[in-house]
Amino acid sequence: MTEINLKEILFEELDYTEGSGLEDATSLRGRPIPYIDQVYFVQDIPVAYFSQLREYRPDELRVLHRQVWSQDTIPLCV
Repeated sequence: MTEINLKEILFEELDYTEGSGLEDATSLRGRPIPYIDQVYFVQDIPVAYFSQLREYRPDELRVLHRQVWSQDTIPLCV
């Protein structure tokens, strides 16, 4: 399976579709977060961020963690 197939399978299993709240990261309305590809919204509140890093880099993960954590709404699971 390719990376894209795995992501599509995950979204299908979670029933995360564009019509149900899944949007591109550009939906963060002027506050893009590095490395975030998609965001799942519930009532205009981001509840899940999706990122697909090509390789494990601790420095990129720290940046991602700081950007998401500072919103105080989404836990980061690694």
